[in-house]
Amino acid sequence: MSEDVGLAQGTMVFLGLSVGGGLILLLVRDSRVEFNRYLKLFLIAYAVRYAMAVAIYAGGLVSVLKDEDASGWTGGVALYQIWCDQNYTLFDVPYGLSYMFGDQQPGPGFLRAQHRGFYYVTAAIFFVTNSPYRLVAAALNGFAGALTVAFSAMTAGRLFGAAVARRTGWYVCFFPSMIIWSAMTIKEPIVICLETAVLYNCICMRQKRYSLVNLAGAALFSAFLAPFRLYGCWVFAFLTILCLLVPDWSTAGRETLRTYKRCALLCLPFFLYFAYQLLMRELASQKFDISYVQSFRGSISQGGEINGAGSGVESSFDMTSPLGLGFAILFGGAHLLLAPFPWQLGGASLRMLFTLPELLFWWYLFAFGVVPGTVYTVRHRLSETWMLFIVLLTFGTLYSVMFGNIGLIFRQRAQLLPILLTLGAVGRQRVSERRKTLRQSAPRFISPTGLPAADPPPAGHPL
Repeated sequence: MSEDVGLAQGTMVFLGLSVGGGLILLLVRDSRVEFNRYLKLFLIAYAVRYAMAVAIYAGGLVSVLKDEDASGWTGGVALYQIWCDQNYTLFDVPYGLSYMFGDQQPGPGFLRAQHRGFYYVTAAIFFVTNSPYRLVAAALNGFAGALTVAFSAMTAGRLFGAAVARRTGWYVCFFPSMIIWSAMTIKEPIVICLETAVLYNCICMRQKRYSLVNLAGAALFSAFLAPFRLYGCWVFAFLTILCLLVPDWSTAGRETLRTYKRCALLCLPFFLYFAYQLLMRELASQKFDISYVQSFRGSISQGGEINGAGSGVESSFDMTSPLGLGFAILFGGAHLLLAPFPWQLGGASLRMLFTLPELLFWWYLFAFGVVPGTVYTVRHRLSETWMLFIVLLTFGTLYSVMFGNIGLIFRQRAQLLPILLTLGAVGRQRVSERRKTLRQSAPRFISPTGLPAADPPPAGHPL
């Protein structure tokens, strides 16, 4: 075991955050029954993720999974040392955290880089616990991942009921890639947690007739996304505004609903244009242009330092033309949803081959859960669930355009998995209910005694 892993310190943080997670669920719960259910789910999810973190960093599994994104943890350690050198106290930590929203932070250049929020959050927990160890950062990420499980289940419960909420909770809890990312010291778990929290607050705001508490929660979590992922902040701020402006379709009359649907169809091109402009804004903020997108796709298709050789996918689409951009989105979208495909596993890296059990389950769930669940939701529940599809379309378009490496897009899929697994749970629940209805409606032979017979009599029998 590595000396700087900090198993004891990480375990103490794990226990403390377990209590903190319970308090958060106590604040957002609607009933005692819901609190007990989601607290159990949160604790199980957190225990699984921290156990995986221990296996990765204390058990040596990191040598297999690799650690190209260790800069998130090392950046937090560097910032923690800067705060110590400047004689920070606990009262100075909020002041130090405020720098992650601006560019005035003195020190190394990486502290002024975009998407630097993870450095500041890890530095804060290192400073509060006086424990700049790897498992302390992993315990923080596992906490965010476990809250994602709870928020996903609560969102599904709000939209589809308790049965779908249970399925969604267990899917997100035990889905392998959701566990792996939440157990590693990367920024994705916190990003996904913030996004799921915003979505939950938006849905509660609609159902509670524009609750100010949920509006404040959605706005606050959207703002916290900015230093982690700027385009995520824009998307969810836009979603929060839409929640305030779009009428409640569920209470509208049939003709009014048709009018809303026509307006939605008319607005779809403008929404796609907004998604495209959002991509361009994100690229421009980093001094990029569309030619850089093509070069970026080409560079990561060679494997790069992030995902290792063997996972790149080359494409020759002309991104400067609308037709080429459209084909690139379709090509990248297919990989975002289903990659790696079977023919891509032969020459893949060992890490990609480890994903095969998850992929087999995911392909099955996508075909027999996500697709029918999406069809049902669009046909019957779109007035309540349109927010889910805005998030899927926006992030799906962005990641499809940038696609060039299976390892990278496999990780990007994790941001969409809470929603996709919810739709999968809807589809599987529909199948379960249909089978139950068929069993109950199947004719049964009644014996002369008035009791159901196990089997009907053979043909030609006197009865």
